[in-house]
Amino acid sequence: MPNNTELGLRLLHHEWQDGNIEHLKFQARMLSSSIPKCLASWKIAIAVERELKEPSEVRNLYRQALQSLPLCATIWKDCLLFEAAEGGKTDRLRKLVDKAREVGVSLSETLNLGPGRVQGEDS
Repeated sequence: MPNNTELGLRLLHHEWQDGNIEHLKFQARMLSSSIPKCLASWKIAIAVERELKEPSEVRNLYRQALQSLPLCATIWKDCLLFEAAEGGKTDRLRKLVDKAREVGVSLSETLNLGPGRVQGEDS
């Protein structure tokens, strides 16, 4: 199963249906580490930690996911929205946007913002 993404995701779904959040957490982490290019496994692992109200673990998983999928605008956007929802400081949010730009990911379209608004300018 370690290399079978579909089977791994089915296992996660089964754990979720059974309400076994700790097994779901463990299996999602295992799947994310064994198949690091699978966006779905990262999203599930992050969602489990959010459900368990573990913001430091959520940040850690976002960092790991962005290392594995640096060009995935969805993860950048979700991370940015998570930080904003957690009361993220403007400098932290700006750093995330800048890091995304450094790797070549534009968040303007993903966040439905004009280019000036992402840079902090008034429109």
